[in-house]
Amino acid sequence: SMDAGEGMIFLYPETAPVAMWMKNTFIPIDILFIGIDNRIVRVHANAIPHSTDTIESGGTVTAVVELNSGSIKRFGISAGDLVVFPADQESASHSHSD
Repeated sequence: SMDAGEGMIFLYPETAPVAMWMKNTFIPIDILFIGIDNRIVRVHANAIPHSTDTIESGGTVTAVVELNSGSIKRFGISAGDLVVFPADQESASHSHSD
């Protein structure tokens, strides 16, 4: 289970199309497929627990974010939205010279 406001991030070392399934997942989740530019390539709402149906990224991605089911609708998330990871914010704040 995931608490409200939590999620999981899967980072890939190279950009590639990704396919996932829910075989070992016990809760419904929303999935965000993130491209090299940190923009959402595709969203998949309400993935069904234990399903072996393939969920494709719809393009090349460098990350996948899994959120509690309903998050896409609740936060109005859609393809093309920009995702900012905490590490991105930290490196951006350290890149400014004083």
